[in-house]
Amino acid sequence: MKQVIQKWISAALVVLVCLTLIQPVTTQAQENVMALNSKVTGQITDTNKVFTYKVTLPKRGTLSIDLKSWIDSIVDYRILDNQGTEIEDASLYGDALTPGREIVTKRFEAGVYYVEISQWSEGHTGKFELTNSFAEVSTDDREPNNGTSVAQPLTLGKKVRGFISVQDEKDVYRVVLPKAGTLSIDWISNISGTAELYLRNELNQVIRHEQMNSKVESSNRYKEPIDLEPGTYYIEIEDWDAPNNTGKYELLATFVSANNRELEPNNGTTQAMPLAFYKPLTGFLSWSDTEDFYKVRLPKASTLTIDMNSFVQGIAEVELYDENYKRLMKEYVYGSASSPGKSVESLKLKSGTYYVAVKAWDAKSNTGKYSLEIKSSHLLPSLTVNGLTTRSTVIKGKTAKYATVYFKIGKKTYTRKANSKGDYSFKMKKQKAGSVIRVTAKNKYGSTVKQVTVKK
Repeated sequence: MKQVIQKWISAALVVLVCLTLIQPVTTQAQENVMALNSKVTGQITDTNKVFTYKVTLPKRGTLSIDLKSWIDSIVDYRILDNQGTEIEDASLYGDALTPGREIVTKRFEAGVYYVEISQWSEGHTGKFELTNSFAEVSTDDREPNNGTSVAQPLTLGKKVRGFISVQDEKDVYRVVLPKAGTLSIDWISNISGTAELYLRNELNQVIRHEQMNSKVESSNRYKEPIDLEPGTYYIEIEDWDAPNNTGKYELLATFVSANNRELEPNNGTTQAMPLAFYKPLTGFLSWSDTEDFYKVRLPKASTLTIDMNSFVQGIAEVELYDENYKRLMKEYVYGSASSPGKSVESLKLKSGTYYVAVKAWDAKSNTGKYSLEIKSSHLLPSLTVNGLTTRSTVIKGKTAKYATVYFKIGKKTYTRKANSKGDYSFKMKKQKAGSVIRVTAKNKYGSTVKQVTVKK
């Protein structure tokens, strides 16, 4: 019995050794090096089922694969990168009498790629022809620049040429604004399909998001300004449907300073900037700064005049509040950078503290420059004129000391200077009853006007 068992064991070992020596019949892929801008032919058979061609791109650019097949019914083809990642996987239909043809165009980074032609199933045999063509793309974007931490610095006023490829679906550029002002973005896209532009701030908040469709053969353009505060910003160009929407683009960013003089922050009454009378100030509303507050102190009861020129795009609001934050006035000013709007409003007020606010009606779209001037009657020269009769030969009165006084008699205007006490006088010829003489006193803040009618 023991001998029988040993024979069975010996036989089993022999069978196992034989099985390990028997290899299944398979066809190894024929890997060939394919030069750029060349053509090869091959024959798919039941024994030569797979052909692989190695293509090396020395630089980034556009690779076109032109496959023509006389193979009966169906042939499979794939494009892979050097890591074996599948980029394209499809089938082509044709036969010996009506060959099939497919042209696949991909935009790649420099590197090694493989084109694989393989039999769909047993019996599908025949000839194929494979042609490749390559066009290098010259760009200015420096990789890696796929995020804010590796963003490429973008020089204001200098155009950069970029390239979105299968492996590089996003380019990020860093823009530094030294002052508040208007950043203009000019983006020309030849990306095939839909691409996206994002403008973000340092907190990664999206300031602007645009989608644009274009073609390799037909470009599209986005050109828009946006008003921003000083700081660092990021412009991102991205493939909307990675890795399918690829191609070239151009990006240009320009900047114009607002030259504004308001002191930030001044976004409420507690931060309000003191505003001097009769001194025009240039202010600026931006994407992140939509309200400016100014403090005005009236030492005595006066007529307060708010004079505003608005270059804000769309609608700006001008408001006046008392020290209890009770709104006394609200005006809408319509304008734009090319056609400024104007508002002049006057109110009689008691002495006290007041706040003038300039606001964007729509916080995200109504931005731009404005000029603001506050005037008050208490600073204008006082003026009195003594009564005149047909016998009068001198005009007398009182005004602010050293003020300039103008006398309009008929069509002529005469000038005199008040003395240190504010007294003035002007010799004239006798006037007819009913004649009107216009007297104007002027100082550095403005003018006060009185009209006197000559009596009998």
